[in-house]
Amino acid sequence: MKRFVMAAAVIENILYFSDRFSNGLYQLDLDNGECTFIDYFYDEEEKAWLYFQAYIWGKKIYFIPYLAENIACFDIKSQEITYIELPKEGTVIHGVDGIFAEKFCCQKNENILWMMPVGYNLFLKLDLSNGQLSKVELPERLVFTEGILNWRTSSLYGTEMIFQPWAGTIQVRYDIVSGIFRLEELEGGTRRFRSCLKYRDYEIYVPWKLKNGLLINNVVYKKREILSFKFNVMNDTCAVSFLNENKIYLIPQIGQTIIVVNITDFSMEYIDLNEIFNRSETSWEWLDMIKEEHSYYVFSNAISDILAIDRLNGNIKLIKVGKESDKSKNRRFRRCIENMNQKAFQEKREWILVDEKDGLEQLIVQAERYSKDRRTEFCSCGKRIYEKLKGELS
Repeated sequence: MKRFVMAAAVIENILYFSDRFSNGLYQLDLDNGECTFIDYFYDEEEKAWLYFQAYIWGKKIYFIPYLAENIACFDIKSQEITYIELPKEGTVIHGVDGIFAEKFCCQKNENILWMMPVGYNLFLKLDLSNGQLSKVELPERLVFTEGILNWRTSSLYGTEMIFQPWAGTIQVRYDIVSGIFRLEELEGGTRRFRSCLKYRDYEIYVPWKLKNGLLINNVVYKKREILSFKFNVMNDTCAVSFLNENKIYLIPQIGQTIIVVNITDFSMEYIDLNEIFNRSETSWEWLDMIKEEHSYYVFSNAISDILAIDRLNGNIKLIKVGKESDKSKNRRFRRCIENMNQKAFQEKREWILVDEKDGLEQLIVQAERYSKDRRTEFCSCGKRIYEKLKGELS
């Protein structure tokens, strides 16, 4: 089974990531695509979509929750995972119709990570140098409405952090130095913009629906205009948007085309991914991206391959996420057995205790049989579990 990249960070050409559909932490060699299991996030229940973003500080990677209950910190040197609890007074804010979203959209400035709330009701500040977490008080006007994801994305330019609304009309500007909030009423109603990009005298607002076109705001001349696309984007939702040098990259959630806008003359280029990769995907279903020193890495919701866009020359390539080796699978299974009394495997433990017939199969459904000459005495979950494992593995 191939792994799907969720929260990720790159150090020395190794991409460390939280697997989207399990509670596993993996690493991917960007040169050969080899995927290797590192460990489990034991303090979290075993479920998908645990983490959404990851940030590096020194030799540590901080994983920010999507559905997870804690911030996870992976020390690359010691290979240990520790956890930072979110404040107990914080609550999850469900979206319309009970839909979940990631809890935070983060922006990093030096050693500080600003955690703007999306599916959560607290604005947090994380010092990456020491793991200290603190709250940022919001103005009284910025109240959270139950059933509404109040904000969706954020941007950071200099000392100004901008929150984009999801189902409201208020755009928030926050100065991370002075701590001053500035609220603006957006024109055009709710859910209009996905992000705000800045280039020289321009603020470029990217819409959720690409058919609405880009809103180009010249802040010097206070002139606004809509830039429409010649390519038929229909109702495509913009999944990823970023500014590289003088070009805006817009990647629809559904579809096979990347739109590149040159801000110097507002000319456009349409890149067909099926054409350049000789594929026939009806949709690549993009989810999110990370920005690293040399490349942007874009992750898909439908395929495990990663789209890499070179920041220097704009070249695009696909990085294939290879299958785990037998050695990696064996380590994954061994770590599972060693730690079955941890929170991550409480449900699996109950399967084995209750279901004498199928419990073990559910335990190893994604892992090959562990080497038969390995010892199982370290399993501390009781005699019945030990005897069953011993019988199956010997």
